[in-house]
Amino acid sequence: MVLIGTAQWGASRGAQFLDEKDPGWFTKIDTRTLDISDGNACVLGQLYGYATGCKKLGIGYGKAMSHGFDLLLLGSLNEAWQKEIAARRRNAVLSPS
Repeated sequence: MVLIGTAQWGASRGAQFLDEKDPGWFTKIDTRTLDISDGNACVLGQLYGYATGCKKLGIGYGKAMSHGFDLLLLGSLNEAWQKEIAARRRNAVLSPS
């Protein structure tokens, strides 16, 4: 069983990874349609398409799981990504470039 803390940890790792690889990625995500179970509506799906994103970023299945890009507990992982995106959007507003 995967706990919410684990989902949050994975989403946090994935968000930090994307911060390095694609700064501002969070501005491109439609949180209303974010759905980790859908390869077109998940974080990578919305940015690049899931399979294309994995290839472009060098993410295999293990890294996809450990970085919250693939299924754990769907509701928990969706909620965890929502939190990561919201935090980055707040910070972007507070410290514009």
